[in-house]
Amino acid sequence: MFVLFYSILSTPFIIFDTFAFEKDGALFTFYQVALFLPGVGVTIRRIHDVGKSGWFALIPFYNFVLMCTDGTKGPNRFGPDPKTSDSPNDSNQLPSSPNTQPSLRNN
Repeated sequence: MFVLFYSILSTPFIIFDTFAFEKDGALFTFYQVALFLPGVGVTIRRIHDVGKSGWFALIPFYNFVLMCTDGTKGPNRFGPDPKTSDSPNDSNQLPSSPNTQPSLRNN
């Protein structure tokens, strides 16, 4: 999703820079600098999904291999598998606290 967001928003910046700044590209350069660290974070998170160290981001073209590779099944040393329902971030699971159960009493 990050790459899709980045790609969709970069196109208007490139077009606007071409007409407004004539090959200077100051606005698009600012856009790239602003999204550099989030891009690195997304890359390292994807490498962790495969079960490897984040330092693999330094290998050229390794991200293209990651696009074709499925992550490890189940939890690895970097945390739980985000695709399984056992993940703590699963929003479909309701808390099992007795205070959150609906009341069956007729009032």
